[in-house]
Amino acid sequence: MADTARLTAPETDVASTIPSPVHIGTWTSYRCLLRWTLAQIGAMLPLIVVVQALLAAGIIIGFG
Repeated sequence: MADTARLTAPETDVASTIPSPVHIGTWTSYRCLLRWTLAQIGAMLPLIVVVQALLAAGIIIGFG
């Protein structure tokens, strides 16, 4: 009987074999999303900045 105990597979704890999810912080997610968005915009970024500045100036002058 001692030989059969050696031949059986050892029982493993299922909880120790399942990897736990990695916690990603809020700022890491935000930074990743910002980099992705800037990469998508690419060469259009200067035009977007100019248009936003003109819209802001127009609103300020219009309220004045």
